[in-house]
Amino acid sequence: MLLCRKKNFIEEERRRKELIAKYGEVDGNHVADQKVAIGMTKEMCEDAWGKRHETYTTIRAGVTTDLWVYDYKTNLYFVNGKLTQIEK
Repeated sequence: MLLCRKKNFIEEERRRKELIAKYGEVDGNHVADQKVAIGMTKEMCEDAWGKRHETYTTIRAGVTTDLWVYDYKTNLYFVNGKLTQIEK
């Protein structure tokens, strides 16, 4: 049991370091802590929360809007690839 916890801790710290190297200190820590924030990219949000349940995309006047629906009734809205709204 103790060995399993240590292994999980080591894996989490490795993942945190990778995310910080990929996204920088602030965003990397948010993603590692499974948090999303306005302004994040789709990739950051997916790294934080995993795959969404459904995706809807609209394109109007050259602006792409995406709605990501998660199983636990939370929606993320993106405009041109950046998170603009979190709806619970």
